[in-house]
Amino acid sequence: MKETLTYDMQARILFLMFSKRVFGYLTGILGKEKTALIRRKAKKEYREMLLRTPSVGGKDNIFRSGLIMAAMFFAVYKAANGTISEQMFGEMTDHAAHTPFLLKSYSQKDAFSEKMMRQKTIAAERSQKREYSTDWVFTHEIKGPDEHITTFRQCAICELGKREDCFALVKYICKIDFITYDQMGANLIRTQTLADGDDVCGFHVVKKTNVRHPPSR
Repeated sequence: MKETLTYDMQARILFLMFSKRVFGYLTGILGKEKTALIRRKAKKEYREMLLRTPSVGGKDNIFRSGLIMAAMFFAVYKAANGTISEQMFGEMTDHAAHTPFLLKSYSQKDAFSEKMMRQKTIAAERSQKREYSTDWVFTHEIKGPDEHITTFRQCAICELGKREDCFALVKYICKIDFITYDQMGANLIRTQTLADGDDVCGFHVVKKTNVRHPPSR
């Protein structure tokens, strides 16, 4: 069993997938020369960060790619050495979340499919074993064919943010959830998040409708 994440093919692909929009955004603000330097430093930082991040299991962990994505964003922020503000980081991650490949990938998924519900149920049961100390720990409750609730009590991205002194940035990565669920035909209702200091992060997911829901974060 590997003790840390690895700079594997998945990590390489994710870096390439988000690079165009991440560094395209930064180029528009910082210019080509500064952005090129940040990119070189970020790639090195990204690899090193993965190799010091405790493992959360292999590709059987359905959230693993999200942790790798967060490591990339944190690596870019750290490589910029103070050049990227919190606001810029938020705009950068939002820009990255609208990568066409990512949007297309999620638009082909159904947030309420039998397959997805089975995957989350199995993953939730597995998380209770706490096989990996910094992994997600959560429960999953199916309320009906068009509604389910996932409640996280530990988040691997929050844990990574704490270790890398980037915890204040986690809330911007959390906003990507609204984009991905929207692509999957669902509304995400979330009034508590671990990134905001709450005890849990609650994902109340319902079929997309015109019904108004409480403000989410």
